[in-house]
Amino acid sequence: MKSLATFLLTSFFIVSVAQATPGLNKTFLEAYPQLKGTALEGCSSCHMPIKEDFLNSYALALKAQKMNFQAVEQEDSDKDGVINITEIANLTSPGSQSPREEHFVFSNKMGNVTFNHEAHYTDAKYGISGQCVPCHGKGEGVFTRAFDDAVSVKDLAHNICKTCHTNSGNPAAPTLCKSCHVK
Repeated sequence: MKSLATFLLTSFFIVSVAQATPGLNKTFLEAYPQLKGTALEGCSSCHMPIKEDFLNSYALALKAQKMNFQAVEQEDSDKDGVINITEIANLTSPGSQSPREEHFVFSNKMGNVTFNHEAHYTDAKYGISGQCVPCHGKGEGVFTRAFDDAVSVKDLAHNICKTCHTNSGNPAAPTLCKSCHVK
């Protein structure tokens, strides 16, 4: 009986270390107690978009460093020009170029366009089903996987988004300018 209990405890420990658990979140909060009660406290710090088995660039860096938070503090995991520890101090995600849950606001003279990447990627009603290819396929005429403020996505968005919205058959999918551009 004692060996069975030892086996079960050992198995639980191995599974806990191998997968994201409340224990890993607790370790994250022990390293950065100022994050308690903030948006970075949850799963999205390492799993954004929130999708099973998905690790963002910050989580991959942590995994490579065997969960040594300090070892990745000076890195810029998401390549947005801000090192991880500064993003953590500013309560922005070190694993995403978006300051919060993959939520982008594109500004222009027609009005702001708000885009929730996480919802498009994970919510079944959008019909993408966790696939990157519909928007980020190979070749020209697709969005890059890394967002760059210096690169206009206007023409791509008008082509890719409007086509997808029109072809979706969903009457709620916006297809008119004023449906996406809000002043």
